[in-house]
Amino acid sequence: MKKTIALGLIMLALCALPVFSGVNMGMVAGYYGIKTSETNLKIPALAINSDTEGEEVSAGLMVKGSSYFDLNSTLGINYMVRVGKVLEYTENGTAQSVDDMDLTWDIGVGISYQMPVAYQTLFEAGVGIQYTNTKDGGSGLELEFDTFSLSAYAEVNIAIQPAMYFTAGVHGLMPVYSNVTATFSGSPVDAKVEGLSLAFAPYVGISYAY
Repeated sequence: MKKTIALGLIMLALCALPVFSGVNMGMVAGYYGIKTSETNLKIPALAINSDTEGEEVSAGLMVKGSSYFDLNSTLGINYMVRVGKVLEYTENGTAQSVDDMDLTWDIGVGISYQMPVAYQTLFEAGVGIQYTNTKDGGSGLELEFDTFSLSAYAEVNIAIQPAMYFTAGVHGLMPVYSNVTATFSGSPVDAKVEGLSLAFAPYVGISYAY
């Protein structure tokens, strides 16, 4: 409950940010994501110590905003939300069913940099922190993962109408902290997760400056 309230307050603050900014850019885009991971999960009470290599392909919707404080500013703040669906998942070389997998989602905030590179063409890049929550489990064992990742993106915005742009870019994620909460038959058990993953997602969409 506390986590939900905290995330709600963060999103409310991000939605209010454009009101106090001089120049804003909002974008809606589709993305195609590729993720590779190596994960070690330990649950001593259940004698679980598993190593997993995973490969994941997903697609979804990305909504991103950038706020700059005046017309001449090149530095600003970016904020984004992504919602997606896993299309393919391979675990230790074996394809897994994705039919019952929940939608994935993440939110992020960071610093952005924007500059003109050609006539009616803008380049924008940003770095920040992304948060995601995922759930997994079966046979009485339920796992919930909270992950914070370093986020980076780069994109090109080409004007197609006054204040409207065609946008193409790529977004990347590298986790820096992950926590797992585990329950078995409804009772909490101690668990620990470690590992490394990298994710890249090209995207295309439409942006609007206001």
